[in-house]
Amino acid sequence: MEEKVLKNIFTYQETLTLGMTGRQFILCIAGVALVFATYFLTSGEVYSQVASYVGMFCGLPCFLFAFMQPEKMNLEKYLWYWAESKLLQPRKRHYKRDNELFDLIWKQTVCGVEMKPDKKRSGRGKNNAED
Repeated sequence: MEEKVLKNIFTYQETLTLGMTGRQFILCIAGVALVFATYFLTSGEVYSQVASYVGMFCGLPCFLFAFMQPEKMNLEKYLWYWAESKLLQPRKRHYKRDNELFDLIWKQTVCGVEMKPDKKRSGRGKNNAED
């Protein structure tokens, strides 16, 4: 008798029926109910083959949310991360260099310009009246 030991305990999912988790089972029942309801509502208006395609198309999101796991995440979590990275966060990061010591040394040695440090940046203490 062999027991399968998981390498990662976080990948364990308890099965409810037919090898499906509770979430998958509930979403499958909802998907089947949606397919039948859509089929019976549209079969009187259009051909039965078109009604079956409409029903399958309407039930598809339930089955996708039940079984699809891209990047080992649930589909809704994956879609949220995708939307956040593509729509909400900026695409290009702008970095500004702020190296005052380099600027002082460069301008004094190469350009021969005498530079004074900024008054805003120097003297950051309690005695500075500008803060």
